[in-house]
Amino acid sequence: MGALGGLAVAVLGTVLEWASVGAFGISGWNGDARFRLADWLDVTAPVDAVAVVALAAVGGYLLLAPLLGRVLPHIPYAAGAVGAAIGVLGILEYLYVQDLGSGVGVSTGVGVFALIVGGGAAAVLGFLGEAGQARPA
Repeated sequence: MGALGGLAVAVLGTVLEWASVGAFGISGWNGDARFRLADWLDVTAPVDAVAVVALAAVGGYLLLAPLLGRVLPHIPYAAGAVGAAIGVLGILEYLYVQDLGSGVGVSTGVGVFALIVGGGAAAVLGFLGEAGQARPA
């Protein structure tokens, strides 16, 4: 269940600052700012934050469904892969903000680091949890 905690940290990271200039900061939900995915897609919607929440929801479902009696097809290491995807997205956001802010005083906010740490934790704990489960014969 540690992987679920990592996913929760990543979702929390979407509402924390992703970029800041002095005392002014913006989160991934700011519709006026463009982050990595929004820039690739050429939109101003908060696509990056939505992607993190959607990935975390999928990961949470993959982790909780068996505990709630839902039958899922076995996809090896799926929850870990979802966590890894969030971690990679966090790294892409970090690099994007660093590139954007070079020379103008824009710094990376704590929310991006929450994506990296939360996604990484969900990935590692998801992979470890899956590896420790007994497989039916």
